[in-house]
Amino acid sequence: MLKNHSLLVILFAGSIIFSSCATKKCSDPEPAPAKDPIIFPSLLLTEFKTSDYGFVAGVNGFMAKTTDGGANWTDVSPGTTGSFYALGFFDQNLGFASTNTGEVFKTVDGGAHWTKLTTPDDIYTDFEFFDANTILASGGTTSTGGVMIKTTNGGTTWTDASVTGSSTHYDFEFLSKTVGFVCGTNGQIYKTTDGGDTWTPKTVNLTVAPTSLLLLGQIKFVDANTAYCTGFSSSQGENYILKTTDGGETWNQLTSPTQTTSTADVYSSLYLDKNKQPYIVGGNAANNTPTLLTSTDGGATWQQVTIPATHRLTECTYINGIAYIVGLDGTIVKATDQTTTAL
Repeated sequence: MLKNHSLLVILFAGSIIFSSCATKKCSDPEPAPAKDPIIFPSLLLTEFKTSDYGFVAGVNGFMAKTTDGGANWTDVSPGTTGSFYALGFFDQNLGFASTNTGEVFKTVDGGAHWTKLTTPDDIYTDFEFFDANTILASGGTTSTGGVMIKTTNGGTTWTDASVTGSSTHYDFEFLSKTVGFVCGTNGQIYKTTDGGDTWTPKTVNLTVAPTSLLLLGQIKFVDANTAYCTGFSSSQGENYILKTTDGGETWNQLTSPTQTTSTADVYSSLYLDKNKQPYIVGGNAANNTPTLLTSTDGGATWQQVTIPATHRLTECTYINGIAYIVGLDGTIVKATDQTTTAL
């Protein structure tokens, strides 16, 4: 049981129906016609810039935007059939998105309009903004080789910044404009101290060897020394929680629930709440069921958190005390910290 912590959770799933009403200066006003509902498909990404203003994206080119914390949504899909693999915003207006077909889109008006950019024909999985013009994109090739590209003019042109010998990169985590990390396939974690110009591989110690390709999906730092990283094997037979306490020089595997089974839970994302308590998001791929874990002792033990969702969770974002978590079959969960009630 968790002490002094609980989650207020609101689930939005399936469809959100927009309605409007109009009045005329007459005695018998006519109601405005109802708009078609938005049907949410499986969602893979979420990005919020304030507690209320954010985006979700998923399969078949779907993207939606909210300005009121998820009460209402607007379809802002760029116009593609690809599934979104990366979504990042510098502020409420400037953002980038990429698909599993290698397309990269840019918006300068909060998703109202999107422009398709010219980039190398690779798949990009994360964006890191140093300013409005200087941006790193990470990803991989179809052969799982790691790629990284950089722009200094807001995406007009890109230069190669790939790490020699690396596999596909999934997630950036920068502590400053110079110090950052990237994780990816083959259990690789790299560190940069010069803003991404050069990268050094770091030590990953595993107590359970993966039976297939190890995919490390996300890193979150508690402070300059302590961080967590989540992942799973491509066969979904093992899941992984890693932790560093020396600033990312070495990463050690922690014991996790159902760590090795024929269908182990997939740990695809994580966030830290306002108390820096870790939450791990995922689910069982075979059964399409959700998982939300947390630890109150620095990762020594993990507990399941009850969540009103029925499908596997894929990604999360946390801002100003609110976590937005998305998943398959249109799942969107909104979780708010409470420090006075125990679960």
